[in-house]
Amino acid sequence: MMSVNPLGSPRNPQLSEVDVAHVSSSNRNMEAISSISSLQERNECSDGCQTFWEIISYPFVLIFQIISWPFIALYNLIFGETLPPPPPLPVFDEAIMKLAEDYKINQARLGEVPEKIDFAELTANLGGAVIPLNELLTQYDAVFGAPHDFPRNDISYEKRAENRQKLADFVAFIEARDTSYSQTSLTYFDDLNLVVQNIIFELRKPADQVEMHKKVSALDELAEASDQCIPRRFEDAVRQFKVLTNRPTTLDNLFLGWVQELKEDIILECFQQDEYHVLNHARKEIGEEWGLDRENGSLAEDRFYALGFMGARNPELYRRALAVQYIPARVISALYEKQKYYGRNQVVNDYLGSIAAQLPDDFDYGEFFEADGKTVSIKGIAFLLESLHFFEKV
Repeated sequence: MMSVNPLGSPRNPQLSEVDVAHVSSSNRNMEAISSISSLQERNECSDGCQTFWEIISYPFVLIFQIISWPFIALYNLIFGETLPPPPPLPVFDEAIMKLAEDYKINQARLGEVPEKIDFAELTANLGGAVIPLNELLTQYDAVFGAPHDFPRNDISYEKRAENRQKLADFVAFIEARDTSYSQTSLTYFDDLNLVVQNIIFELRKPADQVEMHKKVSALDELAEASDQCIPRRFEDAVRQFKVLTNRPTTLDNLFLGWVQELKEDIILECFQQDEYHVLNHARKEIGEEWGLDRENGSLAEDRFYALGFMGARNPELYRRALAVQYIPARVISALYEKQKYYGRNQVVNDYLGSIAAQLPDDFDYGEFFEADGKTVSIKGIAFLLESLHFFEKV
């Protein structure tokens, strides 16, 4: 989906031995998943797809779909609609599978989404100052080393030069404010500019305020998304701002964010990786019932999301994929890896302190944390998910 540097990434953390089996299984299962993917065409979003291809193809695709819809509806009415089988389950560690047997997903919280970014707050953060976007390159050099210096933070000369050029092009794209693209507007550029200025504001902070591994990951992910389709550029900029600012601050909102990312990962995994038009279509069709953010800034600029362009168009496919994949075992595994990567132990400690009076007398902190005393164990993750009502006891 995105590049994974040696430190991992916020969306796809460095894999543990548990997830190696998961990834291997996913690779073996790609043939099975192709039964769903056969509904889709592969489209690599690049600058070309934003200009010539989208502008030329959009009217023809729209006309074709308008013409074909009555015939498809008539066929389904007569013969009934057939759907491919749902995607197969991944393989999890035996301990996670056994632990997950005691839980089921709480349907009452299925449609909740995390707290949104407040753009008025982003404006206030800057205190009236305007940060030049070119400073993004200065901050990149501060993290990875200037072009003629020895590379830092486990990056090669070639990759450093490539990512730096991507960010330079990204800055030029924002500053040009070219609304001839099929998915841009002046509002899009204003919002993206504000988010990137706030990213730079966070990158300026010393390592004791913003950890170096977060700066490395944020810049790496921003570079990877900067030449992708236009909705993704905005979406990843918002995501990296959240990484750098340690948002959200409550455990419940933190888990809501991670759970939403897991649902989005499932959609991307089952319906064309890196195809954010499909994800936007899923948000539109089932976002309210499945807790996919429908107020994301990239939606308004994605003209194809209403059609599920170049992807699955039947919302039932999204529902079936999530119903099979979004299960307690996968939620426990995903959140365990997330908290290991982010190291948000203080948020967990604050939450435990707030419910201390409700904890049973025999509550075993030794089982809640791993041997290092910092990482929450899989049992601890399951306890928190139940305590916050993401899970229910079977």
